[in-house]
Amino acid sequence: MLVLAIGLLGVFTFGFFVADIFLGRKAHILERIAAGFLLGSGIFTFVLFLANWKLNIPFGLKESLLILFLLNLVSFLIDVFYAKKRGVKKVFDYNFDFKEGFENLNFLEKVIVGLILFLFFSSLIRNLYWPVLDWDALALYDFRAKVFLTDKNLVNAALDNDYFVHYPLYTSLMHLFVYQTGLNNPMFFYSFLYIFFLVVFYFSLRKYVSRFRSLIFTLILAFTPEFFHHSMIAYTNLPYSLFISLGVFYLYWWIKGGDFPVLILSAFLIGLSSWVRITEPFWMVPILVFILFSFKKKKWKGLLAFPLIVYSTYHIWRSYIRFLILKLDISSFTLTPNYISILTKFDFIRWMDVFDYLYENVFSTWEALFFAFVISIVFVFFRRKRSEVFILLFFIVFFLVFLIIGTYLFSFTDPNWREIPDSARRMSMFFIPLIIYFLALL
Repeated sequence: MLVLAIGLLGVFTFGFFVADIFLGRKAHILERIAAGFLLGSGIFTFVLFLANWKLNIPFGLKESLLILFLLNLVSFLIDVFYAKKRGVKKVFDYNFDFKEGFENLNFLEKVIVGLILFLFFSSLIRNLYWPVLDWDALALYDFRAKVFLTDKNLVNAALDNDYFVHYPLYTSLMHLFVYQTGLNNPMFFYSFLYIFFLVVFYFSLRKYVSRFRSLIFTLILAFTPEFFHHSMIAYTNLPYSLFISLGVFYLYWWIKGGDFPVLILSAFLIGLSSWVRITEPFWMVPILVFILFSFKKKKWKGLLAFPLIVYSTYHIWRSYIRFLILKLDISSFTLTPNYISILTKFDFIRWMDVFDYLYENVFSTWEALFFAFVISIVFVFFRRKRSEVFILLFFIVFFLVFLIIGTYLFSFTDPNWREIPDSARRMSMFFIPLIIYFLALL
């Protein structure tokens, strides 16, 4: 347990220094801690992957702790450097005032905070008792972690188990790290993802609306069955949703006048979504929106850095896959279909099938949230005073276009595409926090 505590503390501190670099000391300590853990776990596991693949450093506990120590050292030095550059007089004063902004909570606000904590501890207690149970996790994500315990070389393990080489390693390497420290159940990690996602969601929203309104909509997100349920299963959908949605929130902040470091934070978060799930192309949407608003607002700083950071994670993992293809029987990999040819041949009936499929298996499952979103769009367009909430609506619509077109293309590549509705619903989870955020800003 001591090794586990040291390891988790290392992930926390590394991520905290990274978040402090981007957000600065003015950001609330809870936001820096929460965003830090998400960033820390993502970057740490990605570095483990690169170290193993490129430097042949084995997946061992000593090696992992050494890498974590070096990441902490480098991030701490950079954080101190930027603090001095920003004119911070006390560079070692991280403003650990947890009560800031939460003074004089009224009764209803205390109830909301209590309900959110109740949901978190309910998830945590359940996860501390029950191990990994769900099929995809047992057969793939958690299984890989257990393979790496014995076969510490990534390439060798992939060659011996070629069916799982396509999927990024974020959750598997976090499971591995937990197992290496002596604990036999990594499920608590998903409860941490859940609560830290809610914390960053709240503080991101708090920049624009009142404390009470921010708490209410954070509670709505916390009570969303899809997210609460996924805090208790070892799938990739929860971390994928939080990385891409929080990346959008910080990009929205930058468009509204945020500093350049916030833009880079957004790029890292969106880029890490490809380190969780590689098949969905939604990471392209923030790049396209960023380029459009860069030209509209004549903000040229970051025009190269943002797309490069977002794309780099995707590119590196795809490069690893191509590297493995050279070592594996290439016939075991399906060729990419000609998507342009599919789109040019307009099939009205197939489009109707896709809309019907998405409504039945995705949109309708959002229930009241979906209808509130539709009504809110009408309200926004007919409101006299147009606001920058249109930017967020633009994001959501762009994502919806990608979802619809992507499903249409997928329907031609998999004859059983209608038989996996759960997959489509899980893939679209990230729309829920985006819609709730949008409704909160109205």
